[in-house]
Amino acid sequence: MKIGLNAGPAVVGNVGSDKRYNYTAVGEAVNIAARLESLPGVYKCRVVVTAETADRVGGRFLFRELDTVAVKGKEEPLRILEPVAFAGETVPDAACMDDYAAALDLYRKGAFVDADALWSAHAGTDGPSFVMAERARAFSADPPSDWTGVWVMSGK
Repeated sequence: MKIGLNAGPAVVGNVGSDKRYNYTAVGEAVNIAARLESLPGVYKCRVVVTAETADRVGGRFLFRELDTVAVKGKEEPLRILEPVAFAGETVPDAACMDDYAAALDLYRKGAFVDADALWSAHAGTDGPSFVMAERARAFSADPPSDWTGVWVMSGK
């Protein structure tokens, strides 16, 4: 199961004609959530939320930031996070979470070799670390000329 969560205003209800109704939700928040749906598959995790959504849950969960992505239909890149525990619980593999955050900072600065080393240490047991290690390794072999630290999603 893969879940992408985004919070924001939406129009929800029956839309259509007298002969055919469709109960649905529409709006920018819904469109962003639809784009997020594919990201757990990309990052080898189960749930991805936007930073704004994480802020709205009022400290009920602990999150790790996965990346900053540009999704189709949205001009501003989105910070995406993964919930890792309920607030007050012990974070599973805290060393992995710390290394992931440090590697993400290095990756954004273009230090791909160093980021790869940190992520690779956890790639055997952590899906997002595996994905990001591969990406950092590819970038260290062929650095992008216009690196902004934002991963551009090519599809929905």
